[in-house]
Amino acid sequence: MNHINMQTLMRKLGLGVRNSAKRVPQNRRGWGSETEELENRALLSAANCDMSDPPVTAHVARVTHKAAVQFPAIAGNWTFQVNGETFSGPGTADIAQTGRKTLSDIHIEGLADFTSKGRFKRHTPSTLTFRTPPLDIPGFPIRVRLTVSLNFPTNDLNPTTFTGAVKAPFVGTVATITNGAKVPSP
Repeated sequence: MNHINMQTLMRKLGLGVRNSAKRVPQNRRGWGSETEELENRALLSAANCDMSDPPVTAHVARVTHKAAVQFPAIAGNWTFQVNGETFSGPGTADIAQTGRKTLSDIHIEGLADFTSKGRFKRHTPSTLTFRTPPLDIPGFPIRVRLTVSLNFPTNDLNPTTFTGAVKAPFVGTVATITNGAKVPSP
């Protein structure tokens, strides 16, 4: 007498029991013996080379590093004139500098004094950009953080003059900075 278990009986009757799916390995034609063939070809070309030919010298070049960007030295006291629709007047700035970073104490007539951090960028080494803290600007209903760009003469590592622009968010340029001059140290 045959001993049949329940799964075999159900399978023979066709009642819903199926064999579990088996994993079928993928055909990887791209990763066959190509690397071995390349090695063989390299060995064959090396073995069949003509020894009477002079040896080919390898061309080795040194990697040149990008030159370090030089930022202008602007530390010191500066005077300037701000010309804008809502605020105008003379101003002074006391700037401390460490490499590409600056810390400025700024006084502009008609505005509260403020301190701001700025930095020179590698792709524009003669332009200093910084944002002010929120300021009460005449003609603006809310406190505003302004973006200031100061442009120093290009290729001058010890500039004595600058110009600039002041931008407000959603408005654009609200003032220009002119007559930026370094105060000679005593």
